[in-house]
Amino acid sequence: MKRNTKPRSIVTLCLLFMVSTGSLLAQPFLNPVPIPYRVTGPPINLEVQNNTHVFDPMGTVDSVYWVDSSKNVVRMAGKLNSPVNTYCYNETGKTGMTYLGPTQVWNVGTDQSFNIHNTLMENSDDADDDIPFSTTVHWHGLNVHAQWDGGPHQPFASGTTWKPNFPVIDSVQTIWYHPHLHDYTTYQVAYGLAGIIIVQDTVNDPYYPNLPHNYNQNDFPIVIQEKAFVWDRTANQDSLALVAQMVGDPSKKGKLGNGPWTLINGVVNGVLKVPPQVVRLRFLNGSVRKSFQVGISTDSTAATTGFQTITQIATDGDYTAQPGTGDVYTADSFLISPGERMEFLVDFSSFGNGQRLYLRNLVRSIPQDGRIIGGNGKPGPTIGFGPPGTYGEAFMAFEIDNSITPADPISTMPTKLKPYALLDTSLIHRYRTKRLQKDTAAHAEFPWVINGKGMDMMRLDDTVLVNTMEKWTITNQTPHSHPFHIHKVQFQVIEYTGYAGVDVDSPAQFKTYKYPNLPQYMMGFKDVILVREWSTATYVARFDSFPYDTITPKDGYMYHCHILPHEDDAMMLQFSVVSKEVYDEAFGVDVEEIEEIGPFLLAPNPAGNQLYLKGQLLGKGTLRMFDLLG
Repeated sequence: MKRNTKPRSIVTLCLLFMVSTGSLLAQPFLNPVPIPYRVTGPPINLEVQNNTHVFDPMGTVDSVYWVDSSKNVVRMAGKLNSPVNTYCYNETGKTGMTYLGPTQVWNVGTDQSFNIHNTLMENSDDADDDIPFSTTVHWHGLNVHAQWDGGPHQPFASGTTWKPNFPVIDSVQTIWYHPHLHDYTTYQVAYGLAGIIIVQDTVNDPYYPNLPHNYNQNDFPIVIQEKAFVWDRTANQDSLALVAQMVGDPSKKGKLGNGPWTLINGVVNGVLKVPPQVVRLRFLNGSVRKSFQVGISTDSTAATTGFQTITQIATDGDYTAQPGTGDVYTADSFLISPGERMEFLVDFSSFGNGQRLYLRNLVRSIPQDGRIIGGNGKPGPTIGFGPPGTYGEAFMAFEIDNSITPADPISTMPTKLKPYALLDTSLIHRYRTKRLQKDTAAHAEFPWVINGKGMDMMRLDDTVLVNTMEKWTITNQTPHSHPFHIHKVQFQVIEYTGYAGVDVDSPAQFKTYKYPNLPQYMMGFKDVILVREWSTATYVARFDSFPYDTITPKDGYMYHCHILPHEDDAMMLQFSVVSKEVYDEAFGVDVEEIEEIGPFLLAPNPAGNQLYLKGQLLGKGTLRMFDLLG
């Protein structure tokens, strides 16, 4: 995998190891991991705010190693315990969050309503006076009407209030909310705008009573993010002072957040106290560009020993368990890419009060084809994770605390959950192919594209008939991994061609995997799939509910790469979901006729002087083509 090895300037240092008096020491896990407070509704009243945040409140970072342009290892002093300008969400009238946002709790079958007031102002460290401070709030993973999706078509300016309202028709799951402002998603997420949403059903969910559900007692959100900071050289060449800002020039989207520091809920070197019982961890990779290989072990530095068995109970959408049997999935580590959520149970009952376990940073185990450009690099030969890897051997520590007494303690790990079942793929209505590509031309307007096109707010790329199933094939034609995300739907992967292993020590063969013989992390309902270099993923999804009676770009949902700099650099297209009447009128063909036609590809779209048709008829018939004007 080709990676950029160009030396970094002094203001975008890759910081590697903590030292004290020149000696390498174990990471000091001292910062309490913040747990966002909960908000419920309806209505839910939020403010989008400026704030300042301290990423290292206990001052655990006092010096670093830096690799200079000559590849010399240089010791530099510096602190991370200074306030940094950030963005955050807070419930109206509260100030508890200085980074990220409160955890929203929704109930299945309810109608949610919101008053979200935007108070964003220009940060004092912004170098560009023309930064817009409009924002959006996107409900990542939610099936909702397009006008409330919170995509780039729904910005609201500073000083105004957005008032979405919609029914919660999705099943039990963990989703998240974040901005989706066109061209500035990376910037706003990197500065802190992100939060967890727990969708629950306390009445009808048969698994609810037997799974940990006491928030901040045995049920914890774990938001993993990478971060970069700007350092400024002082008069003393051997010392650095933290400038109170992150790398924040929106014109350099690729550098936003692309740093060596990895945060858990907004702090480095964190420690979270947990009861000696079964604990639920709701993981979100809220990073702008990095994937992480994560495990839990009793040692913070050992490469291969002491890993705990963890039980996966949910993926992006809904519970997950093995098809047919309902046996739970277990693992000793997992790969999570930007935008993905996964829920795991960990049994801490065999550990004593005060004992620690560690959420391990297994960057060395990320498969080569799974590493994202500008994300996790190969390990350095002698000094650990070379740029642009992540710092340290562990992200955080768990500390057993016998004084924590959940209201509903769970002492037994489940062996069965809701069996995973595939949708009826005989009902597929449309086949679509999406090619993930890089424009290699110098100074290309759109460096990252899908099917040769970059995002155009005024162009609709696909029109979908409501209440139908489609099969999408996502082909990665680049030497870089891309986490592909689609709005509105949760899909099911049915086939994957490529390297699907998760361990560099046991590399998988490049081959085709088909349901139900897919890797564990591809099973379950998902809205993000990491399509690795030169690989192809095929999924099916139903596009149910909330149709439009017009076909216009403003009604579009997005699909895009969830490496946010790629999304902002145009690797995003949009589709609309419409009623049968509108669909038939626009395309001039009945649904019954369409179902008798095999998969076809028309390209390019929009067409110029030439239009290419590829496919086959499954029987005798007539093929008619109409433009959107009939």
